Amino acid sequence: GGQQSFPLPLILKNDPHRVEIPRLGGSYSHLASSHPVNVDPEAEVVRWEEGCVDDVDPETRITHLGIRKPCCCLSLDVSFSRISKNPFRYTTKASQSHCNSIPERSAQVASECSAGNLNDDIADKPSTSGQSDSEFGYRPVQQMRVVALESTSSSSTLIEEELLDAMLLLYHLGLAPNFKQASTYMSHQSHSISQLEETDRQLRERCSGEQLRRLKEARSVYREEVIDSVRHCAWYRVSLFARWKQRGMYAACMWTVQLLLVLSKNDLIFSYVPEFYLETLVDCFHVLRKSDPPFVPAGMFIKQGLTSFVTFVVTHFSDPRILSAELRDLLLQSISVLVQYKEFLAAFECNQAAIHSLSTSLLSSFDNRSWISVTNILIRLCKGCGFGLSKHGESSSTSCVFQNLLREACLKDEEVFSAFLNRLFNTLSWAMTEFSVSIREMQEKGQMIEFQQRKCSVIFDLSSNLARGASPIASDCFKATAIREARRKAHA
Repeated sequence: GGQQSFPLPLILKNDPHRVEIPRLGGSYSHLASSHPVNVDPEAEVVRWEEGCVDDVDPETRITHLGIRKPCCCLSLDVSFSRISKNPFRYTTKASQSHCNSIPERSAQVASECSAGNLNDDIADKPSTSGQSDSEFGYRPVQQMRVVALESTSSSSTLIEEELLDAMLLLYHLGLAPNFKQASTYMSHQSHSISQLEETDRQLRERCSGEQLRRLKEARSVYREEVIDSVRHCAWYRVSLFARWKQRGMYAACMWTVQLLLVLSKNDLIFSYVPEFYLETLVDCFHVLRKSDPPFVPAGMFIKQGLTSFVTFVVTHFSDPRILSAELRDLLLQSISVLVQYKEFLAAFECNQAAIHSLSTSLLSSFDNRSWISVTNILIRLCKGCGFGLSKHGESSSTSCVFQNLLREACLKDEEVFSAFLNRLFNTLSWAMTEFSVSIREMQEKGQMIEFQQRKCSVIFDLSSNLARGASPIASDCFKATAIREARRKAHA
């Protein structure tokens, strides 16, 4: 909580052990030769106030030292909504403490994000949000500052930022694959349970003869798969999804996304940020979002500490400073996933960065690479408009806010609007042509080839989505044209 800091040598220094790590702006060798650092990487540190990147009233910010606490400080009793009543304690030493002082912190840091008793048998662990009162006195800071490192620092000093940097790298190299495997097992568990329930339903229909024998054999196989999946999932829940670990992951997400937003204010420094910072942030965010059991209710997950994540993905999914197209796609896909849930969509509607830039950025990003993700986002934002109305009872929700913002973006920037329409209808024409050619090929061969069937199904879905995305835009196109012509005549 309070004032945050990050030493620039961690990302700017020419470390032979890290020089091969890809950066947001390219390789380190390329950046060092084409965009050399103008500051002394050994004597600079960036500082900012926690929550300063959130475009909200300072009194309503979610911070560790504020009145409203983030999710990592919530009590983990049965009720998610009760804030821990344990008082704060600040007993850490100054920043000059050395490695041998770390055990002292382990007993101290538990106080700020204390969670009382867990609702399971796993012992609670300390969080990482405790800081000394003298070190982090509150001072309003609206943007980052780069200041000299304290001369009292020595080579033997171990700072928390170095631990964070190492933790992000270790998560990227070791833990991320484990979380992906856990997600696979959980999906397989759900699928196996569904198959077992369907087999039981068919058995209850009093089948007989050969069909009954096959169903019993299938049920035995599905039952073994369910048992195996349940065992794996239980192990992953204990080893990866313990409450104290989830608290730490949430706090790490908060810290990392604020760091990236602060560093992004300086183009040169931002280009040196390692790619694994961004990859770990996004992966950790979605692991917590999909955790089973849930870390916190969906309505609190973003609003109670991670509004900065929405700001980051909205402002950087089309950022040309991020050279890797895969990383930009990762941010765009995060938006596509989040806006399909009404709880997360509400966070986008309240985010000033999303209100100001998302609509125009989406229209501009509709290109040969990102058109599928952009189309999915437009469909989810405009669900219920045009054909393909949303089904009753869906968890997703349409957004009147972004429908109006998209309409305003079309009216405001004629060049972007025209380019978007041209690319949209060109892509739709291509998809429909591919669909008709595939249908003709199947008719000529006189047989239903599985590959051709899948191809036709995929192209048909893409064509339908493009048409659904074009429907609300096209309906406003005539209105936009009429208003534009009326304005021109009025000024003539």
